[in-house]
Amino acid sequence: MGYQVKFSEKAEKSLTRIPQFARLKLERALKSFAEDIYGHHDVVRIKGSPKDTAGYRIRAGEYRAPFVIWHDVMIVFVIEVGKKENFEYR
Repeated sequence: MGYQVKFSEKAEKSLTRIPQFARLKLERALKSFAEDIYGHHDVVRIKGSPKDTAGYRIRAGEYRAPFVIWHDVMIVFVIEVGKKENFEYR
């Protein structure tokens, strides 16, 4: 049983603005990660994020999506979506 992928309002709005091929690639990457969060994916922990609520980012082409994992409710919560060159992790 895998995790569910949920998007913040900001992430949903950003996702609708990117090209369809990039959106589908990012959605597939997130779905694949959510099905097996311990498998090999292009996911890294965001430096400086607190250990108890660690932030991660997934890469799909030139787009990035930072997220947090809520293990108790089995949700991968996507915070934002953006291009690599104008993206800052907060």
